[in-house]
Amino acid sequence: MSFWHKLKKLRRMSPAEIRWRIAVEMGRRRERSHLRLASSTNKFNDIEIGRELLASCVRLVPGSELAQLEMLAEQHPTVLERYKLAAAQNAEAILNARWKILGHPFDLTGAINWHQDVRTGYEWPRDFHADLPLYDLSGETDIKYPWELSRHQFLCELVRNYQLNNDDESAIRVRELLLDWIAQNPLYEGVNWTSALEVAMRAISWIWALAGLSTWSQWKEEDLAVIGASLRDHATYLSGNFSHYSSPYNHLIGEAAGLLCISTVFNDDKTILKWRNQAKQVLVESAPKQFYQDHFGVEQAVGYHYYTLGFLVIALQAAQAVDEPLKELIPIVHNAFKTGAMMRRPDGTWPAVGDLDSARALPVHPENYWSFDSLQNLASLLFDDPSLKIAQHGPGEGLFWLAGCDGLNRWNQINPRQADSGGYLLKDAGYAVASDGNDWLLFDAGSIAHGLFPDATPSTAHGHADTLQVLYHHQGKAVLNDCGMPFYGGDQDWVTYFRSPAAHNTVQIEGADFVRRAGRLAWSHEVKRPEISAEFNDSAWLCHGKLTWPSVTHERHVLCLPGQGLWVADLITTDRPRPAVWYWQLPEGKIALPEPMLAAWDSMSLSCAVSGAITSKLECSTATGTQPAGWRCLGYGEKQPGNRLSLSLQLEQSVLVLTSIGAPNRPEVTVETAKKQLTEVGSTGGNQVSVGSLSGCRWLISVGVPAAVGGE
Repeated sequence: MSFWHKLKKLRRMSPAEIRWRIAVEMGRRRERSHLRLASSTNKFNDIEIGRELLASCVRLVPGSELAQLEMLAEQHPTVLERYKLAAAQNAEAILNARWKILGHPFDLTGAINWHQDVRTGYEWPRDFHADLPLYDLSGETDIKYPWELSRHQFLCELVRNYQLNNDDESAIRVRELLLDWIAQNPLYEGVNWTSALEVAMRAISWIWALAGLSTWSQWKEEDLAVIGASLRDHATYLSGNFSHYSSPYNHLIGEAAGLLCISTVFNDDKTILKWRNQAKQVLVESAPKQFYQDHFGVEQAVGYHYYTLGFLVIALQAAQAVDEPLKELIPIVHNAFKTGAMMRRPDGTWPAVGDLDSARALPVHPENYWSFDSLQNLASLLFDDPSLKIAQHGPGEGLFWLAGCDGLNRWNQINPRQADSGGYLLKDAGYAVASDGNDWLLFDAGSIAHGLFPDATPSTAHGHADTLQVLYHHQGKAVLNDCGMPFYGGDQDWVTYFRSPAAHNTVQIEGADFVRRAGRLAWSHEVKRPEISAEFNDSAWLCHGKLTWPSVTHERHVLCLPGQGLWVADLITTDRPRPAVWYWQLPEGKIALPEPMLAAWDSMSLSCAVSGAITSKLECSTATGTQPAGWRCLGYGEKQPGNRLSLSLQLEQSVLVLTSIGAPNRPEVTVETAKKQLTEVGSTGGNQVSVGSLSGCRWLISVGVPAAVGGE
């Protein structure tokens, strides 16, 4: 961050934040002194550890109890076989150098350099953690790779192979890797102590691993002493490095959950109680701030909504284990799960809205990152809420490990209650979502993310410049997609593109930015919060959003006729002629452009009609080579091909653009606003019938007259 950006940030700081930052700097000085005085080995003689530590870890992962596993084998043999197969497959990949972390295969079979990005060979020096460079390094070097490796979630996959398949080799490798990591990473030294969130996630993974190996006969007391001492080091670090102002969202919640977990696996003493109370205070004060009044996450990113919820579930479990339940958080977490469920799509996945880093709080490897059914099912059990139960693919492993066979039996007794069909308006978060089980629509007219400023003050946030975006599934298939996010630390041209309007289904108008890029993941100059409204009935879904700049106004009206198609009308007024580009992100496949304003693919088509602008023609960018246009990135470090349509216009004073998407035989539609009326391309006349009006816009269909929009 430049000097001027730092100065702008300083001017925005409250007295409380300034005091916190001074305290952090004082803490850094103490940490440096500790590092200078510390020996190369952990001091653990005064730590009460051993078999009691293992038993305490089991309290946080009840499914690890031998009795629960025996009940699973007796009562649910089919479920057990599924778990055993998954454990064997994952362990086989780990033990044979084929395990992927953030899209890259890692060799975890030999000696591991925990301080290196193995993709590029860059190695961070083993210096004091606060002195190490993290970003803007040479080439494609990315701090996420050594961090993700040292989260140690893959250790839990090996542990499960030991538990379920009696594979001693897996347990031996876990012991080797744990002790090797501790030897290479003394407290405060090296890249794996540079982020408190990474420290917290590693501690959670260790606790789950120790719970799973609680009956393993090959532990030595000195092994457990070293691991226990390092866990205490993790707590020491966390207690002095909470991200209260630097990253007060998923980072802060994860850090508090990690410290709370550590504080429950050691016998109570003055320090342990201090850590526990500190963690609980952070959770009680900060958890409500993670969600809007309509209970969606303020980071405006679906992946981070569930990442935060995972940590809160872990925290609730840890507090309950020591009989100190966090009752204040129960309705907050419950409501956030109910809101998250609204965004589930007909194919059983959630949309890739906002940033993503493929992270899950629970150390259970998901088959599909974008399916949160397992967490939703866990929530249905925790809150006894039938509306959250998704029985389609079973409960998911996370439920068994956190609730045991007893929890699995209780979950099976829950009669799922079908969620109300139709639509939801999340006015605070700025989303309108509708589904009938086949078609699905999401309209985004919310803020970019919480914590941004209207001036040049930069602020890191996980939301994208996707305002007024439309996402759409037709008859169970994705039609309009969000392109996701490729990585945080790689080619910054790709980072910029995937966070920009060009990677979303929205309009980019010259001189009318939603927000401005102010650094790697930072934004500034956020435009005033959009207006949003919506109405839903069985035959039509209507949405409206409006953005206003000093010299430009953009209104987007959306009509979806379930089972028939989608129509998007953009009314833009401008004080002067200016260029604008419409972007549409389509699935992989061949796109035909038989006419200048028509695209067709796979029995679907998209057509445009324009009034009041100098037009060009639709252009298609297909995912090829090193250019980001057309690519989709639904996992960190991963990419898959897609297509992007773009339409460039020269705007005049008032412009109306109607975009129609669906099967070629969809009905013809006319849109009427106070300023303009427009019928889609291929108008053949006919009797017009109103299907709804919202915010000064009326939609009409020509009964029995399909729009002549072509198709393959």
